[in-house]
Amino acid sequence: MKKLALILAPLTLIAGITLAQTTTTTPAIKPAPTIAATNCVAVLKAKVNINKAPLEQMKCLPGFVTSIANDVILNRPYKDGKEFMIKIEVTGKKLWPKIQQYVVFK
Repeated sequence: MKKLALILAPLTLIAGITLAQTTTTTPAIKPAPTIAATNCVAVLKAKVNINKAPLEQMKCLPGFVTSIANDVILNRPYKDGKEFMIKIEVTGKKLWPKIQQYVVFK
């Protein structure tokens, strides 16, 4: 029994050290960068040019997810809100009241 304890003690110590080394040296996985909420506030305050804004700015608009923002980008240009509602057939009429105060058509 004593021999077994003498053999297992160093192995346990080595395993513990190895485990500690692998957990402390493994780099943390960082999430992909996105626009922070504070940046969206600034984007909306400055108004979003619906005809030129990149995807990340479009996603700041209320109700916009990536698929809707991509659809809006693909259907550019828009001369006004009426044309926006016509070109974005399914969701345009629902989105327009939510976004009209945050967008411009330049």
